[in-house]
Amino acid sequence: MLGLINRFLLLCSGASSSVLMKPECDSEHTKYANIGALILITSVLAALTGAYAIYVSLRSIPLAIVAGFLYGAFVLFLDRFLVASAKKDLGVRDSKVKRFGRALLHILPRLVLLIFIGIVIAVPFELRLLQSEIEAQIAVNRMSTVARVHDEIRQRYPEIDQLNSKNEQLEREIAIKQAERDRLLGLSIDELSGKFRGETTAKGGVGPAYSQRRKAFEAVDKELDDLRRKNERSIGENRERLIVTLP
Repeated sequence: MLGLINRFLLLCSGASSSVLMKPECDSEHTKYANIGALILITSVLAALTGAYAIYVSLRSIPLAIVAGFLYGAFVLFLDRFLVASAKKDLGVRDSKVKRFGRALLHILPRLVLLIFIGIVIAVPFELRLLQSEIEAQIAVNRMSTVARVHDEIRQRYPEIDQLNSKNEQLEREIAIKQAERDRLLGLSIDELSGKFRGETTAKGGVGPAYSQRRKAFEAVDKELDDLRRKNERSIGENRERLIVTLP
């Protein structure tokens, strides 16, 4: 079992397992097995992060699995290629500076690529983690903008507040008259049914008390109709003036 694991780790490192499994290559065998383990872990983590990034962005489990597998395999083969090519090139007897330069040339493309892919993967994570804060800030900015625009309009067109205040007053007059009309209607019904409620006689039937209540209700009901027509006409005119006044 351990032999299979060692061969698999050597395979992940990009080295020749048949050569490194020989006894005389024991030190190299351990080094490249560790490299293979590191490459394998990196590939697995890359597959997991890539799959999760796709899932966060597209909310599709099948696409996330496929993307994670492809990304993990890509990182695995890229690492194997870089390790194998670096091993061959760095075997030349050269100065440490030249060997370092060759190693840097091999590592630099991988670093650039991984930084780019890391940014692509990190963006969905950051957006997902900060989604509530972003939405809250957007809402605050929108409300601030609306409030600022309203303040500017009020300052430039003071007549708007006057017209709105007038409309509110007219609507309150209708509401007060409506409440009075409803009260008199209730008293008329109670008087007719003989129900005692402080202001009724509790005699019941169509008598003088009911007739008096009925006349009072009809008078206020007519006043309500007249007031509603008058005030609603004024409210409509004020709203038309508001539309003309607004930029």
